[in-house]
Amino acid sequence: IELFFGARYADAAPALRLLSIASVMLALRSFPVEVLRGVGRPGLTTLAEVANWALFVALVPAGAALGGLAGTAAAVMIASTLSLGVLVAIIARAGMLGAARGQVVLPAEVV
Repeated sequence: IELFFGARYADAAPALRLLSIASVMLALRSFPVEVLRGVGRPGLTTLAEVANWALFVALVPAGAALGGLAGTAAAVMIASTLSLGVLVAIIARAGMLGAARGQVVLPAEVV
C-alpha cells in the first residue's frame, strides 16, 4: 500500500488483505455460473445471485457497524465465501456434482 499510495493509506492494508480474499472467492464463482448457463440451467444462476445479494445486504451493514472499514471488508469476504458455498450447494443439489471426485456432471442432452 505504501509503495503505490503512500504512508497515508497504510491503515487500509488489513482491509485490502480481506478484500483480496473476497475477490478470489467472487472470481471462483464465475466458472460454475457459466457451466450452469451452458447446460441450460440459468434459473439456478439467478437463485445463486439472489443468495449472493442477500448475504451482502445482511452482512455488510453489520460488519460496518461492528468494525468500520475492516469489519466491512471482513463482511464482504465472508459473504463472498458463503456465496461460493451456496453456488456449490445448488450445483450439488441439482445432481451435477460427481460424488466420487468432485467433477461437474453434465446432463445427457448436453454431452
